[in-house]
Amino acid sequence: MKLKNIILTLLVFLPSNTVYADYTVDCEGYNSETSSYVYGECSNGDFEGYDSDTGNYVYGDCAFGGDLEAYDSETGVYIYGECEGN
Repeated sequence: MKLKNIILTLLVFLPSNTVYADYTVDCEGYNSETSSYVYGECSNGDFEGYDSDTGNYVYGDCAFGGDLEAYDSETGVYIYGECEGN
């Protein structure tokens, strides 16, 4: 009985294999119609940035060390690019 309680206690306090980590990385991309440079940050899968020519706010989805898929808030034009990663 005592062994059973020890095992249950260990199982409760052992860390799981799932890792929850917050991250923020720089991203860069281009406006698909004008080829304007877009820059910003990816934070936990959400991109926020700006168009370097117009200054328009750009928002969308992103991945650590992966793709950037976003839209210009004024025109709705698709923005594509990449984000940094280790």
